[in-house]
Amino acid sequence: MKDIALALAFAPVAPLMLWQGRRVRRVTPVLPAAAGPQSGSIGGAHGAQLKLLVFGESTAAGVGARHHEEALAGHLASAISGRTSGKVDWSVCALSGATVKTAHESLLANVPNSPHDLIVLVFGVNDTLEHTRPARFAARMTDLIADLRARVGKAPVLLAAPPPMERFPALPHPLAAYLGARAALLRRALGALSLPAVAQVEVRIPITPDLFARDLFHPSARGYSVWAEALATAAFAHHPLLARP
Repeated sequence: MKDIALALAFAPVAPLMLWQGRRVRRVTPVLPAAAGPQSGSIGGAHGAQLKLLVFGESTAAGVGARHHEEALAGHLASAISGRTSGKVDWSVCALSGATVKTAHESLLANVPNSPHDLIVLVFGVNDTLEHTRPARFAARMTDLIADLRARVGKAPVLLAAPPPMERFPALPHPLAAYLGARAALLRRALGALSLPAVAQVEVRIPITPDLFARDLFHPSARGYSVWAEALATAAFAHHPLLARP
């Protein structure tokens, strides 16, 4: 019911937000996904040997970065390898514009049937834009996790929390405030999940212009680096098995 109350609260400015949304789509540059291979390795042969899967929407696909080494997967693999002094094999399975539902339907079959050590799920922006109800978002995420683990084993899962969209430079107010409030509802829904070896990670840092790509909507290479460091820290805090020698 909170999402209904939110819609009612913003109803007086709904025509303005509709106009703002159309204008943002018209003037915001459309950036490509990160170039290059969607898998790779980093680190040496000593220490932990880990397999990492990054699965999700445009930020998982590295939109805003030149190639995946500068995007979330590459930075996260580097951060994990730096903590273990070992090798990290990373892979990306992602689609710009994907919701949890569309990714489940169209991307799951692309994930290799092989054991992984860590799954990072990156969703929330498109479900916010699509007005997915929080309970449905959480239920779909639960189903996705179950089906992913059926393919790659019962790996620990990190949920990258839906971001604070009210702080995206590309979004004007009141549209930014409305989308930020909707994203917060999705974060609460994920935070209420009680699943084994699943943790939501929020990044609470000052939002500065250098963290955004030129579309002012997706992360820059630096933004991905900061985000990856927070995810790596959470990985070892929530999943100590990742620190095995």
